[in-house]
Amino acid sequence: MKKNIMGTCFFYSIIILCACSFKKNSKTRIVYVNPEIGIHQTAITKKIISRYEKINKNAFIDFQSGGNPDKILSMIASGTQLDVFYGYLSIYDYIARNSIIDLAPLIKKNEINFNDYYRIGIASCTYKNSIYGMPIQLSGYNIAYNKTLLLENNLPLPPREWTLEEFIGYLKKLNSLNPCKEGKEKIFILPSIVFGHFFEALGMYDAENGCIDIRKKDDLLRLCRTLQELNTQIPSSAEIGETYQAAGSPGAVFSMKKCYLYYTPTWVLGEFMNIRDFDWDIVKPPYFNGYKKHVIGLSYLSIPAISRQRDSAFDFIKYYISKTASDLFASRRNGMCARIDSTRKFFIPPPANIASCLETLEESVPKYQPVKGQREHFIKFGPYMDHFRKGGISIEKLYEEIIRTAGDSIEKIRAE
Repeated sequence: MKKNIMGTCFFYSIIILCACSFKKNSKTRIVYVNPEIGIHQTAITKKIISRYEKINKNAFIDFQSGGNPDKILSMIASGTQLDVFYGYLSIYDYIARNSIIDLAPLIKKNEINFNDYYRIGIASCTYKNSIYGMPIQLSGYNIAYNKTLLLENNLPLPPREWTLEEFIGYLKKLNSLNPCKEGKEKIFILPSIVFGHFFEALGMYDAENGCIDIRKKDDLLRLCRTLQELNTQIPSSAEIGETYQAAGSPGAVFSMKKCYLYYTPTWVLGEFMNIRDFDWDIVKPPYFNGYKKHVIGLSYLSIPAISRQRDSAFDFIKYYISKTASDLFASRRNGMCARIDSTRKFFIPPPANIASCLETLEESVPKYQPVKGQREHFIKFGPYMDHFRKGGISIEKLYEEIIRTAGDSIEKIRAE
């Protein structure tokens, strides 16, 4: 009798499992890949997917997170099913390879209105009147500062905005006055800053010819000289290495009170909201004199050319960019939402000067220019930049290497 009951239970368990499997298999499977592995990003994505699947009973989002962003290109090249992906590298590399589709017909079909979107987000996804991605997140940069530490050590607070030259002057002043320069109590002025962002803000490529814009040679040389001076005011990677290693997360060096200033992307501000033991605020990042511009990174959703269910894929994108999902995204302050209303609703104090993030948007240019190979170019001339920072090569030699490595990397987009 006991065996019969166990056999019956086993039989019905198989039926239930088969029914569940059939139910999942009968749904439209949309493969969505997001290479980001941040805890906040993953949690937001899963919540958006859950809400979408509740509304769309016939849809199943196969969410795959993590991995190198190059995984997306590999999947497209191999023909592996991929219907939507979250991108944050240059969209122009995908366009140049004809790897993604023009979304304009689907945007028109679904009557998507861009009035509530930041223009820079749309511009960053557009090439020759075609739209290849739907903007999700905008990430600028700011200088966060520990107000408590600065005042306790009788150091001046930073101005609300500044040129790169003014910024260097301020660092020099802090370095000369800093009472905590040695030992375990050492406080760094500024652990690091991304030199590449100043080159990107300069817009150094000639998109029409696929090369360095030689008309900007004088400005590039002037920028190199200025960065050489900036380099004398920030610690070497060897000096700051142990502190970074002990800190763990990107913004922990600042949260642990190991520095007065911190060059922070807006998506790290959410981490700083947990700070309770000191007063902090942000100001605009410095801009290169003559170019009052900052760079903005973009994250977007695109549909690869290999997708066989483009309508279903875009339906998921449509929900992802909806007011409901955008509010959820913006509420986590994981960068600025590409929708104006959602960002303004949630990008509110603290910190007191958080409005500078929104102001910076109006003074920004896209991180990537419409050429193929920008990321590859930065990788190739990166070692020469490191050598330059260590005093190993001259300004003129660095400029030569920027030109040479661009010749090996940068191409004009020839997408059909």
